[in-house]
Amino acid sequence: MEHSRVRSFFSLGFAFYPSYCPTYDFASVYYSPYYFYYGNCPPYIYRHGCFYGPPPVVYVEVPVYVGADARGYDTGPDDYYLRRRYDDHDPELDRAIDDIRETFRGGNIEPLVQLVDPKVRIAVFQKGKYEYSLESNDYLDMTRDALTTTDTVQFDLYRVQRRAAGVYVVSGKHVYKNHEGEDRAVYVSYVLEKLGGRWTLTQVGTSPDHIQDW
Repeated sequence: MEHSRVRSFFSLGFAFYPSYCPTYDFASVYYSPYYFYYGNCPPYIYRHGCFYGPPPVVYVEVPVYVGADARGYDTGPDDYYLRRRYDDHDPELDRAIDDIRETFRGGNIEPLVQLVDPKVRIAVFQKGKYEYSLESNDYLDMTRDALTTTDTVQFDLYRVQRRAAGVYVVSGKHVYKNHEGEDRAVYVSYVLEKLGGRWTLTQVGTSPDHIQDW
């Protein structure tokens, strides 16, 4: 993190993830998983350390856009929380969802650590399109950095749906303060799969409330 354009994001001059790139170069960078947190997080990461291999099934949500503005996700009759009164819900899934919520509301990475498997890469989607996959520890390091640079106003997970046996997609909205002190939002989507008897994060997606150029 030697370049001043990257250091400027981190008041202490330190980042957990070592491979941010200061400028865009199509041949050598990807957009960061936190690219849509405009101005709050480094937007680019070097391609080395990333892997291209789309998952066989895409589960992340895609917000509805009207022009450049997102309208979020519609709730429906399959919404998980509308079905919790029945006996088929999994208390461990509830805890996994709470772990995601606690991470972003409290700025504490430890709950999210419980949901990753070092042997399972995390597929990164932006506006519903697959971009690349990351080692789980790299995703955690970028999330640690995002937690230190982002002032969270509100983090809600309001849509949880069963997509297949042992697969749920959890979606919602993260409202944060930009550098001008204005509220901005990113729509977020997380896929939890039951692997080896535990709920594991396998896909993550982000979409901005308003599409803009840097």
